[in-house]
Amino acid sequence: MPYKGSSDYHGPSRDAITEATGDGNDTTIDEDTEVVFADTNDSALTVTVPEAAEVDGKRVVVTDAGGNAGTNNITVSAGSGNNVDGSDQDVTISTNYGEAALVWSADESGWFSY
Repeated sequence: MPYKGSSDYHGPSRDAITEATGDGNDTTIDEDTEVVFADTNDSALTVTVPEAAEVDGKRVVVTDAGGNAGTNNITVSAGSGNNVDGSDQDVTISTNYGEAALVWSADESGWFSY
């Protein structure tokens, strides 16, 4: 198993990880973020991914790290003018410890679940 810092490690850097808490304030992530650990113990949360990724194939994973999405959902939004899976609907994480994994396609100008 490659460890962080070894030449075989291909996971996100610490700078690419964001922690978000459902405290009434929604979160917009930047283009460097790869993983969002969301905790909705207190209230629901909306995480907005970047409106346009600079790099084709950019991936973002939003995960229910607190295990409360069944009660307080996590909404993943592509923001104004962008789509997820070809529609303007958001992705909702409604299962405890669930996740949403998205990849940006420059050819299709949108985010897609994978």
